[in-house]
Amino acid sequence: MLAYWLLGLAPVVAVAYIVWAYRKKIATRAAVSNERFERMFGTQPQRAPAPASAAVPSASQGRMFSRKERLVSENHGRLLSTLRSAMPEHEVFAHVSLAALVDLSPHLQGREREQRQRALTQYGVDCVICDGDMRIVAAVDLDAGNGAGARFKSECLKAAGISYLRVNPAEMPRDDTLRALLGATFGR
Repeated sequence: MLAYWLLGLAPVVAVAYIVWAYRKKIATRAAVSNERFERMFGTQPQRAPAPASAAVPSASQGRMFSRKERLVSENHGRLLSTLRSAMPEHEVFAHVSLAALVDLSPHLQGREREQRQRALTQYGVDCVICDGDMRIVAAVDLDAGNGAGARFKSECLKAAGISYLRVNPAEMPRDDTLRALLGATFGR
């Protein structure tokens, strides 16, 4: 009789052991995942939110972020200033992604479209010149080299019908020279 009772109890014990082992495995995974997250992002345990009037960053936030001294480099600032004075009737924008300037063909689908869109977001131009209606007139880069990135940007912009000019930062032209260069390059 005792043997039958133990035989009936064995499946219950086995199920209980399986449930216990599964929960232990899940808890271990969660602990490892949380530890990895803490190491990667350096987060602190959640605290009660500070009052809205206390906008003082914590010590860890102070180490993670700081304000840049300038939005653009000194050479880039000179280029923007020169473009704005050379083309006062136009709008000039800084640091614009190729994805904001160029649309992909609707014929591209699926993975190929995603890869090309990703490539467009990885590249940008230093300045974009738009007319009063925000139509793109030209793109300008402060770049003296002829690397793969410059060729890619040039090919994309040419295919989209956008004029592209690269200006050597070591030989920044004066306003009148740049205005003549823009007129010759962009057909103004």
